[in-house]
Amino acid sequence: MLAAGHRAVTLAAAAAARRLASTSTPLRWEVGPGATLEITARSGDVTCNNGGHTEVVVSSSTEPSSSLEVNPHPDSLDARTATVIGVVSDSASVTALHPERYCSVRALAPRGRVSVASLVEASLDARARGDVDLGSVRGVTVSASSDEGSVVCGNTSGSKVRLASASGEVSAKKVVGNAVEVNAATLVSLRSIYADAATVEGASVDLGNAGCASLVVRAAEGAKIGGITGNLRVEGGETCEVHLSRDSGVVEIVGVEREVRVTLEPGAGEVECALDAASTEMGEGASVSDCGRVLRAEGGGARPARLLDAQEGGVDAVRRELLVSSPNARLVVSASSWLSGFLGGRASGAEAPPR
Repeated sequence: MLAAGHRAVTLAAAAAARRLASTSTPLRWEVGPGATLEITARSGDVTCNNGGHTEVVVSSSTEPSSSLEVNPHPDSLDARTATVIGVVSDSASVTALHPERYCSVRALAPRGRVSVASLVEASLDARARGDVDLGSVRGVTVSASSDEGSVVCGNTSGSKVRLASASGEVSAKKVVGNAVEVNAATLVSLRSIYADAATVEGASVDLGNAGCASLVVRAAEGAKIGGITGNLRVEGGETCEVHLSRDSGVVEIVGVEREVRVTLEPGAGEVECALDAASTEMGEGASVSDCGRVLRAEGGGARPARLLDAQEGGVDAVRRELLVSSPNARLVVSASSWLSGFLGGRASGAEAPPR
């Protein structure tokens, strides 16, 4: 269905705008910056790829009887000044070619899948019953959701980013935004996430690198964060594993039930702490002092915590804290880095993981 703001225009012009199109006759519009392409395939898939810089081309699937409801008609006078192009297919899948830059896309497939190859400096709203597959998206606002499938993304960025799967998983290479929301019924897997404020929820959460002013993670089964710079709050779950990078800020781990594992970067300075767990173990290279209020990781090779630059308000060192409030869980704190893991793997004859 088209956006509410354009519904009245669509209905009023429906008789003139309807066109029966065979697969050999694609529909073409000339568009300028700021155009919006709205496509609904009620029973099929929507596929969006990049085309010319000023042209939108839409075609249906190979079914000869397929019909497209179009507004405005590409041959009408209204098409010359159109900023919103609406296409609806009742029975067929739809393929569109659109400008990569400055052309927003709204793709709906209530019974199918949605695929968008690339989008730059525009908005994206992709919704499907099945899988949603995004390539590289650098948008203003980005929203991708699936009812029964997975959401798979390449590099995704925007002022606001929302990725959601009601029944499957969400995975992405890199997610960047001012406000980011990611949630999945099963697994959330992000190689990296950078945001002012972010919330990540799933049955399991696996983050490679996370750099956020505020990051909240909720994972019923378990959360794993390979490297945290900035601030982090983990709420609930069975297990939690976090590596504190040299620029980690305030890290809170609350309500984990079974096990919490925290690794510190060797030689990266002190971390103030408040630890409440069923048991606390200090692994190799880690120690606690000052009546249990300061953690240290022995070793060298890591740079000390950086200093804030002038744009960040002076030259004060980054505030580093670890607050664990998980009274039912076992807590293990150790010193670890990629280098020590690699050397340990060589000593045992195992191969180091690729980086």
